[in-house]
Amino acid sequence: MQIFGGWWKQDFLVFHFCPFSNLFWHLQLGHHSCYVYGFGNVFFYKNSYGWGALFLSFGFNAKLFPIIILPIILLKVNFKQGIKILAIFLLASFILNIYFVINSFDVWKSTYLFHSLREPNIDSIWALTHLDIKTINFLAISLFLLSYLVLIFAHKKYDFISLSFMSLLLFLLFNKVFSPQYLLWLLPFFVLYKPLPKTAFYSLEATNLAVFFSTLYWVFASKEQVFLSISIIFVVARSVLLAYVLYLVLSRAHNQNYHIAN
Repeated sequence: MQIFGGWWKQDFLVFHFCPFSNLFWHLQLGHHSCYVYGFGNVFFYKNSYGWGALFLSFGFNAKLFPIIILPIILLKVNFKQGIKILAIFLLASFILNIYFVINSFDVWKSTYLFHSLREPNIDSIWALTHLDIKTINFLAISLFLLSYLVLIFAHKKYDFISLSFMSLLLFLLFNKVFSPQYLLWLLPFFVLYKPLPKTAFYSLEATNLAVFFSTLYWVFASKEQVFLSISIIFVVARSVLLAYVLYLVLSRAHNQNYHIAN
């Protein structure tokens, strides 16, 4: 724990005691991915690029979303360091995947095809649009990539943690699928990003729990429209709160001399 400084002693409690962290601990790879790519972020900040690349690769191979952090760190380092990071990331991914590619390629490939073909889940903001899946895929990818590229190039002077945090918030805002456990992905940044009040995360948590239970009630207990409408209200509120958190991070990043508190 010495390499992480003192940040884990107090703020890491946020990680362990948030409701969804405990609810999905044994059920979701996303939680385990949070740990490894969260550690990767700390290693990158500590200039331990090899370890950072390794843990980022572990996170990417558990859930795909950590890949959005890789371009940010490559923009922050010199050419030699970038080659090292990319080589370790690719080598680790190769080692983790090669057995499955050789022995069960169709199953391995279907994992990635599934994500492109699946429709928005009922508690996704995209489900409210009633668009066909091809249109949703195009809009979701286009909106995210456009905003992501503007962010990392127009604001590349911002620190690594701020850019990574905002990139993940953009991904959650525009991704066609949003399950309640996806908020787990934000946990490392709420722990690491000191200027943001913890109440911002717990507001998201409360709204997310409301989405979770109202949707479950509509699916399993009652098909009445009123309960679906309640779920929709909370789904919209969650997206509004995500946008608000993005605004808070963006408004603080320009004058933030970021450091991991000891």
